[in-house]
This record gives sequence, C-alpha cells and structure tokens, in this order.
Amino acid sequence: MKQQKQLGLWLLVFVSLGSMIGSGIFNSPKDLIHVANPMGTLATWIFGGIGALMLALVFIYLSAKKPELKSGIYAYARDGFGDYMGFNSAWGYWSL
Repeated sequence: MKQQKQLGLWLLVFVSLGSMIGSGIFNSPKDLIHVANPMGTLATWIFGGIGALMLALVFIYLSAKKPELKSGIYAYARDGFGDYMGFNSAWGYWSL
C-alpha cells in the first residue's frame, strides 16, 4: 500500500500567505480607482510606467556594456563597487 503525501502545517501557512499577497496585488488597482482622484491614479500609472521603462533601459545598457556578466544586479554591483556592495544590492533587491 502506498503512503499518501500530506501537506504540513508550514506549507499550508505559506500557501495561504502567498494567496493573500497575490490577491492583494491584483485588487490594488481596482481599489485605487474607487477611492482616489482619477487624475492622481492616471499620474501614478504614468510615473510607474516611466520608472519601469527607465529600469528596463538601465539593464539593457548594462548588458550591452558588460555582456560577460551573467548574474543580474548582483554581478553589476559587484563588478562596479566590490563584493560587499554586490551582496547588499542582491539582498536588498530580493528582500523587497
């Protein structure tokens, strides 16, 4: 007879936590439209879009200047500022 696999308590806690965070991200724009000024909402979307575009352009520029670096933000920071800043940039980037 095969033993059935069961989800442990911690796995269930993290699955439910991830579901709550994920649903919050998708509900935020809808909730923002109901409570905020439409012009403020539009400005937020425009500034956020410009910021995302600038970040993408920075990574395009970095990948063209240093094609040998393959580890993303960590490799760029480590190459430019040393091991300590490379670690801090990777830790800060992924902790948010």
